Order: sequence, then structure tokens, then C-alpha cells
Amino acid sequence: MILVTGINRCISEELIRCLVADGQKIKIFHSKAINLNHYNHWKQKVAFFEGDLLDVTDVYDAIEGVTAVYHCDLIPEWENLGYESRIKYNVEGTANIVNAMLYHGVNRLIFFSSLSALGALPEKIADEQTKIEKNEWTTEYALSIILAEREVWRGSVEGLKINVLNCGQVLTHHCNDYNHFYKESLNIIKNQSVDIYSSSIYYVDVEDVANVAIKVLYEKEWDKRYLVFGGEINRLDFYNQIAQFHSLSIKTKNINATKIFFKLTKDILKSIFLLQRRTFRRVDAKQIMQKFHYDNAWTTEHLNMKWTNLTEFLEKEKYSEKNNDLHGNEIKSEI
Repeated sequence: MILVTGINRCISEELIRCLVADGQKIKIFHSKAINLNHYNHWKQKVAFFEGDLLDVTDVYDAIEGVTAVYHCDLIPEWENLGYESRIKYNVEGTANIVNAMLYHGVNRLIFFSSLSALGALPEKIADEQTKIEKNEWTTEYALSIILAEREVWRGSVEGLKINVLNCGQVLTHHCNDYNHFYKESLNIIKNQSVDIYSSSIYYVDVEDVANVAIKVLYEKEWDKRYLVFGGEINRLDFYNQIAQFHSLSIKTKNINATKIFFKLTKDILKSIFLLQRRTFRRVDAKQIMQKFHYDNAWTTEHLNMKWTNLTEFLEKEKYSEKNNDLHGNEIKSEI
């Protein structure tokens, strides 16, 4: 039996669908806040375990009896949480998973990380061999993932077989989770302006993520890092392709250093006078105005991957919109 954490995340939903279709027995670790009515079509196919990732007893009980773990349940970049809460959940929750696996002798762990955690430097290429270090472009979110990864690699030193998947922006509609593609599509449909700034978007179809995750489960060699993305695109082209898909035009807002300064100042003032949580810090400003480059040639060759590009993804969306239930008939029939 395989344990999957984070049922409400885009990656885990697609992964569970694929694992069940592959004939695997699955246990899903989920929090009390999850509405299981969204997952009625899975209830005859998988086991559900309700618990808290920060509760050691819950995690130890969930991992007992499984043979492998896919850890997807991390607080994503877009969730507006304080630094302490994000660090606690992502790092301590991952540490609990690692410790419970070591205790029960479960030795296969696949961890879903982010390209943000690579600690890339502007104008330099980061790949699977890049040494991860905190730098002046490391955001709070990226730091939480870096520290969570350290717990995973600690597990490797102590006897676990681990593989780390550093994913780009995940493209999908079929999940209860928010994602970059959905957000920007919604902005364009509402005729809202979209921000254009220097950094590129490294994207990946969620089906490709699940494909990689299943392939690395059967790898003979472990303790590897895989960079999981299907392509790179500048932001204006990304938004234009989404707009063309919806037969709409877009309104853009070019973000320069002056606008970044005012955005940063506004965020600081709101935190001081309205006691609102900071959502945009100096490091975020520095990070979005830089270009970072990634190379996943080794991952592509090693796993023999044929990545889905953005045009192909949008073509699939045309078909899926005909069955626009969140968990449409296609998904039900496949599992």
C-alpha cells in the first residue's frame, strides 16, 4: 500500500488517479478540513486516513503498514500564511513523515519540491546537480521548501531511499486547489490586467508530473533529484496563449522598478497601520525582477520523457471543458 499526503493538491489528485488506474492500493492522508464529498468516486478504491501532519501520533499511525510514501502536502507559495506557520508545516510536517518512515522501516519516499528550492542564481543555469544554498533571492516560501528538503535528505543518510521532484508551475484545471494557470485564466476572463515582469514561467502539465512520480517509484537507483518541467515561456507569451484559448484579448501591466517600489511600500504601510500580514517583501521584489534558468536535460533523458508543451496542454483543455465537472466522467471511468 502507498501513502499519499495532500489530497486537495493538484499533483496528488492526478497522482492518485494514475496510481489507482495502475492497480496500486492507496491510503490518502488528509486533514479534518477536507470535504470528502468531493472524492466520493474514490471511496471504493482507496483508504482514507484523517489526521494532522503536525501530530506525530497521527503520522506514525498513517505510515504503519505502507510500503512507500508520496509526500505532496506542503503549503504552496500562493497561500497567504505567516513565515512561522509556513516553516512549521512544511519543515516539521516533512520531518514527521521522515521519522515515522524510519521507525516503521518504510524506506521509499518521493518528495514533491519546487524549482524555487534550487537556490538558482540570476543568469546562471541550475540543473539536477546544483548545490542548494540560501541566497539573496531566496523567498520565505523557497526557504521553507529548502529546509523541508533537508529533512528528506537527512532521511536518506539514515537509511531511506528518496527521490526529490523539483516541479515548475503546475498546469491543470481538474483539482480543488488553486494553481497558476487557473488564476491567470480567471484574470483574463474577468478582463483584469495581468502583470508582466522579467522572470519566465517554467511550467509542467500535471499529467507529466504524475508520470514522472510513478516512473521514479520503480527506479533501481534512488537518492536522485529530478527537475520536472515541460517548457519555459515569457509571461507575455504565456498570457497571450491563454487569451487566445478563450478567444479574448488581454490587458497587461508592465512592472518596473518604480512600480515594485510602490507595491513594496504599500505592503509595509498596510502591515503597520492595518496590522495586515506582509505578502510582498524585498526578496520577493528582487526575485520577480530577475531571470533564472533551469536545465532538465538529464531528467528528460534518464526518464525518457516527452513533455507536454503549453499548446498541447491547451488543446487538451478544449476537450476537458466539454466535461467540466471538477471530477468529470473521464476520471471516474478511469479509476
